Amino acid sequence: DGSGDFTTIAEAVASAEDDDTVLVRPGTYVEAFVIEADITLSGDGPVEEIIVEAPEGGPTAPTGDIRGSLPAEYALLLQDSEATVSGLTFRGESSRVHAKGGSPVLKGLVLVGVDKPHVDYSDRGGVLVTGGSRATVRDSLFEGGNGVLVYDRSEPLIAGNTLRDGASIGEGFGDGAIVRGNDISGAPFASIGFRSPTGVLIEGNSISGSPTGIWVDPSSSEGSHPRIHSNSITGCNNGIVVGSDTAPIMEGNTLTDNEIAGIALSWGAGTAQITDNDFVGNTVGISVRRSDPHIEGNTMQGGAIGVVIDSATPTLTGNTIEGATESGVRVGRGADPILSDNRICDNGTNLVIGEGAEPVMEGNDICPDQATPSDR
Repeated sequence: DGSGDFTTIAEAVASAEDDDTVLVRPGTYVEAFVIEADITLSGDGPVEEIIVEAPEGGPTAPTGDIRGSLPAEYALLLQDSEATVSGLTFRGESSRVHAKGGSPVLKGLVLVGVDKPHVDYSDRGGVLVTGGSRATVRDSLFEGGNGVLVYDRSEPLIAGNTLRDGASIGEGFGDGAIVRGNDISGAPFASIGFRSPTGVLIEGNSISGSPTGIWVDPSSSEGSHPRIHSNSITGCNNGIVVGSDTAPIMEGNTLTDNEIAGIALSWGAGTAQITDNDFVGNTVGISVRRSDPHIEGNTMQGGAIGVVIDSATPTLTGNTIEGATESGVRVGRGADPILSDNRICDNGTNLVIGEGAEPVMEGNDICPDQATPSDR
């Protein structure tokens, strides 16, 4: 409105040098701008009153490796910068925040309807992290659009954000990436998903109401060792889905009331480790298909089936499986699991072994089956 030193953010940013601070007063700023210096850009007022909207037909930047460098419009492009950006609202489908390289800090932002919910290969993300960036994205709200998409094996810290109504986190993480303490609900595909081999840490997130809570893509290459730790996943179709040639470490998670499975291991899912997780009320606790996971120290309560093993050779050690209405452990035809020191009790049928299956049984506590309905 003329009361500041500039009337556009772009002019202010262009005049700023390293270590300068640019304060943005309340208003709606229809513009796109680039930050290259290591400055602080901060809202000076209520975040909901400081709105940035990308202009129609504005500038674009390539998205990164997985999307084949398709162009994406932006409202803010951080180019090899260590800037801090906070207290702004970005509104509208094209109003992306793109961190390309560098280590910028994005905090306390609100993104409303930026991009579209992550359902296919035409989306670009609300916040886009590319070029090997080590950006921090924290304590921000994503609503009614997309969330954070990562490319070029970048290594961001994505922490403490709230993502609602379609927003999700995912794609091409590098080994040092961390996704921690986010609250994600209502994603149309996977709340957190990735498709490249990575050692990403996914920790302490609260996930609900999506088809898949955490999805490790079947096209991932052998040697992928993500760590999925202490997350709460509730009311999804599948809690965690693991595809071929991956070996994630899944430990200390709580998986509750997921309609298909708490953890589903697809064909050839590798030597995954499933350790010290709590499964409550999932239709199936763990579904294993043609893979060799190590399943140890988990607690399973309720649901229909504790563990389903289909033509696979997993190792189950020290698990407690109780209260499933149909069966505790169901071993399919030709499966050769190793079951040792498990407690399998108070299920409809505690152990079902299919024709031709040859499980190795050592030191298990398997209670007598409950009476059938006709015996009651």
